[in-house]
Formats: sequence, structure tokens, C-alpha cells
Amino acid sequence: MEVLKYENKKYSNLIEFKFNTSTYNTFYSFDIETKNKENLIYEVNICTKNYNKNKNRIIRELRKSFSQFKNKDIILNFENVKELKVIKLIYGAILFAVDTSFVLNKNAIENIDGIEYKTIIKTNNYKELEKMLVEENIKYKYVSNSRYLQDGPPNIIDAECFCNFFIWKLNQNKALKDKIKIKVVEKEELEERGMDLMLSVNKGSSKPMKMLVMEYMGNTKNTIDYALVGKGIIMDSGGYSIKPKWSQIDMKFDMAGASIVANAILGAAELNSNKNIVAIAPLTENLVGPSASLVGDIYKSYNGKFVEITNTDAEGRLVLADAITYAIKEYGPTNIIDIATLTGVVKMAMGANYTGAFSNNEDLYNLFLEKSQEENEDIWRLPLQQECKELLKSNVADLKNATPDLTYGLSVAPAFLEEFIEGNNWLHLDIAGSSALHNKSTGVMVKSIINIIK
Repeated sequence: MEVLKYENKKYSNLIEFKFNTSTYNTFYSFDIETKNKENLIYEVNICTKNYNKNKNRIIRELRKSFSQFKNKDIILNFENVKELKVIKLIYGAILFAVDTSFVLNKNAIENIDGIEYKTIIKTNNYKELEKMLVEENIKYKYVSNSRYLQDGPPNIIDAECFCNFFIWKLNQNKALKDKIKIKVVEKEELEERGMDLMLSVNKGSSKPMKMLVMEYMGNTKNTIDYALVGKGIIMDSGGYSIKPKWSQIDMKFDMAGASIVANAILGAAELNSNKNIVAIAPLTENLVGPSASLVGDIYKSYNGKFVEITNTDAEGRLVLADAITYAIKEYGPTNIIDIATLTGVVKMAMGANYTGAFSNNEDLYNLFLEKSQEENEDIWRLPLQQECKELLKSNVADLKNATPDLTYGLSVAPAFLEEFIEGNNWLHLDIAGSSALHNKSTGVMVKSIINIIK
């Protein structure tokens, strides 16, 4: 989307949206104000009373209303809106609404970037808005990329295609390519390293797994500030602990974490972050097959611990565990952030608006909370309960990957991951509920992660 400052001249065939804020009881309205030959003008009233309480509802309504204006040249008139955070919310919701995600039909345009349409900003303080608008456009470009990959079908967006997508993106942008080092770790190297937890998940697939590693160095220090690790299960059938048929509908989104971290590092690089960052995305299907992992199998993790498989559908924590160990061994990061569509129990607890957050470090959690609030992406802290570690003890290995005992519920999966953190600062984000809505990706947390690492 090309963003231009409004100039005092006639614009033809443009739709103008005039935004107002108020404290009326009606939190949002979307009405045609006037109509003439040159312009169609809409008036949009936003209620700022109880703003924090109502912002998710405002975002939903804006997205719904503006989705009808895809592929249009528009004027956004913010002359009557004083608060920058409200403009940011409106603008972000519009960018999301007019985005075109993955669609394959007879009339589909086979071009991810599509046609550039103009958005003209009309405001009394463009200079104050300019930096925010530039940043928002960059962030939403990578939200769009992330949604595109997540919405794509698993027979097309497989591990190889996923990796090639980012190689292609960097080849298209020389400035970005010079900043990002990209490596695809093939299955053979994963085997040589002994990353058997993640490899166990791949045993049922006919397609070899891969691990995408992207590095960005924003300063001259010989340390990595942030390691981002994203779960990349291309399609999750549950393996032999197979999911019911209707539970598999959204399982193409099980690679959301991988898509998010890979796009977030590109966004940070384009914004010239002063941080050193690595993004790691282990990519595989979790399927049933002649060689698939079985309940009762034992595998050695990359950090040396042996894990008994008690549930093949608890596979996300297996690929994350080895990927986290890879980050620690290869980079020794100051902070680790992992993100995954990990557990149904967090989805039931948090719903669609909130991402579940677990952390062993107050400073890291509080910083991410602040950055996510700036991006209007809600997180909710959940407890790391040490009692869960008792439930994960195995009679035949160091630990097991799951337990039927739900006494401590949603804390079990992060308790497993914590076994591989080795005392590092760590934040775990469970996006099982927030990653998709009505079978479409939301691209959640791309902006928040960019915001903390930029």
C-alpha cells in the first residue's frame, strides 16, 4: 500500500473516511455522511470511553467494515482525531482488513504482493504521524506475509516451500539480503547433531524435515540479544494419538510460530534494529505412517535428556525443545522467546483475543507486556507451576512428553519446555487461540515481537 500525505488538490474516484472520536455510549458507528460525483465520504465515529476495555471490539468492527474496500484508493481523514494511539489502532485495523491473503480459485491473482493502491493521509500533524505510519506499514507487510503462509494449504506450503519463500524474499530485496544471513539445516545435519526429538516427529512424513535459521546482527557485540524459536508443524494429524477429523481443520495453522518469527526478524532488519537476533523455525509434518513415532518410544534430546513419548500429539514441545537447545548451543542468547500453537487448554482458557504467556524472568515479561500493549495485541500471564515437573517424571526415561493428569492443566507444556531452557531468560507465548479466527490466520504477535527486537 502506497501511503501519501494529503495535498490540497482535487482527487478523483477516491473514497474518503472521516474519523471522529467521542465519548458517546455507542462505541462505534460507520455511516455514509455525504455523496458527490467525485468522492464518496464516510463518517466513522470511535468511542474512546473505556477505550482499553472496548479496543478489541473496535478492531473487529473496523476490520469487518473495511474489508469491503479492498483494492480501492482511499483517503483517511484524521483531522478530528487527537490521540496517536487511536490513529494507530484505526490504521492498523484498516491495513489488516484490506490485506489479501492466500486464495486459490479461478479468479485468484497469482501475485502475493498484488497491485499497489494509494492510501492518502489527511491530518493536521503529518510530521508527528509519519514515523508511526512508516513503521506500521513495515510491520503489517510482515503480518501479511505471515498470514499468507499460514493460510496456504499444507500440500503447497510445505517445509521446502516455506524455506524457499524467505530465500526468494531476500533475493528480491538486496538491502535486506545484505542484513540477513539465512541457512536451511537439512535433515542429514539434524541427524548428525542428534536432534532426535524433532526428528521423531518427522518419522511419519514422506517429506524430510528442515530447520530454517535466520541471523541479523544490528550491533558489533559478539552476543545474541534475542533468539526467536517458532513451532513449524506444517500439518498436525496428531500422529498415532490421532486427532478427531474436525479437530484437524485448523491444523495447517500449526506452523504459525515459525511463520511469525521468520517474518519478525525481517521486519526488525528493515527497521534497522540495533539488536542481534536469530530466528529458528523447525519445520515438519506430524503424520501417521509405517515409520511414525509410537506411544512408548524413547528418544534422546539434543541436550542429552531422554524423553518417553506418551502422546504423539504433544509434538510441538518436542521440536521446540531441540530448537531451543540449538539456539543455546550455537548462539548463547541473552533472551529466548518461543512462540507456538501449543495447547488446546490455553485456547479454551484464553479464547481468541489473548495470547497465553509464561516466563521465568520478570524483566523480560514486563518488557514484552509493554511492547505488546503498544501494538494492541493482548497477552495474559499464566503460571509456571513446579508441581508439573512431578507429573512429567518417567519410570524409563528422564521425563515424558505429556500426562493425562490435568491437575495443573495449562502449565504442563511450558513445564516440559523449561527442562531445556538451562536457566536462560525465557518467554513462552502460546497462540493456540489467538493465531486464527474463523479458519483465517490473524498474524498475531508479529508486530509485538518486532516491537521488542527493533
